[in-house]
Amino acid sequence: KQWYQRRVAITAGIYVNLDDSETRRMIEGKLNMLLEKVDESSINGIMKCWVYNHLITSKVSWELMIYNLPITFVKDLEATCTKYLKKWLGVTRSITVTVLYRNKDHFGLNLKKLSELYKSVQVGKGHMLKNCDDEKVRASFEHRKERLGHSKQWNYVMELGERERDLYFQELVGTISSDRQGLGFNSRGKLPSERDRLKQLIASISESDMLLTLYNKSVQGRFLTWENTMQLDLGWNNLIYNFHISPELLKFHLNSIHDTAHTPANMKLWKYSNTAKCPLCGWKNCNLKHILTGCRVALEGKRYNWRHDQVLRVICSTLLERLKTTPQPKKKNWLVFKSKESSYKAPKNNWEKEKSTDCDSALIPLL
Repeated sequence: KQWYQRRVAITAGIYVNLDDSETRRMIEGKLNMLLEKVDESSINGIMKCWVYNHLITSKVSWELMIYNLPITFVKDLEATCTKYLKKWLGVTRSITVTVLYRNKDHFGLNLKKLSELYKSVQVGKGHMLKNCDDEKVRASFEHRKERLGHSKQWNYVMELGERERDLYFQELVGTISSDRQGLGFNSRGKLPSERDRLKQLIASISESDMLLTLYNKSVQGRFLTWENTMQLDLGWNNLIYNFHISPELLKFHLNSIHDTAHTPANMKLWKYSNTAKCPLCGWKNCNLKHILTGCRVALEGKRYNWRHDQVLRVICSTLLERLKTTPQPKKKNWLVFKSKESSYKAPKNNWEKEKSTDCDSALIPLL
């Protein structure tokens, strides 16, 4: 019977190929076309990453939602995006890919991860189908749930069920106070919708998985043991509009956190060099820590002092600019104590007599 129906369909000219290979080629070609167009543009790497994060992912999000693609295919697309992002940022190829997609609280750039975006939009689609007002749409979702509810491959039906169970347990636990505001503070505020909370759960699980891979890496995951470390502001406004943060500085920042900079020790480890000695003092293992704080020749030559002086110079110039724009407080009228025999006035400060533009003299009132 099936052979007869297929033969009739071919004869009538209404045969349709239900394979998704053509859909995959279409999505892959669209993504590669967008990435190549951005790669050929004349903007710098930081701006290219902004275009990827806000435009390219939005262009492909519709296809990721309406088509039920295998998660392995989406991860292959993510690998292509990762290759371009590393090229635009200038980081080493051996650096962990989590630096691109981690939260900024964990020294990451917080770019959109394509597999996480796919799971998020697919779960949102499943939530809409499950809670639709149309009975036929709900029946189609229940039919798909019975067919794929116990599948070994990833699908949005199983993911939606697991995340809904997580939300149920969170409601049982209730709100946990994590600061000094007290129990029940701001409990009457507007809560996010159930669909938004499902997406937040997917993002938190993806973040936990990326951190879990770093705990097993003794070199690139060493930053997880740091305490009270001041983080660099990696917001888009600061990265794009602040001329002090150049693409080269961001490249050094990312490579130094994961100890993947082009030091003599790493060059020998990657088999690009035969020696790992320091070119100044001859230390056998010239890693990033030795270059920044441990070189004897740099210490005796006062190179570290010069670096610290440059930091103080930047702080001094910033304070001087702030002093010029800040209105100065009015001088107090000192009380004059008079008597029949004598009078007393408060003495004047010596530094008010001569005003200089030097940094030290200008910062004396602040000390």
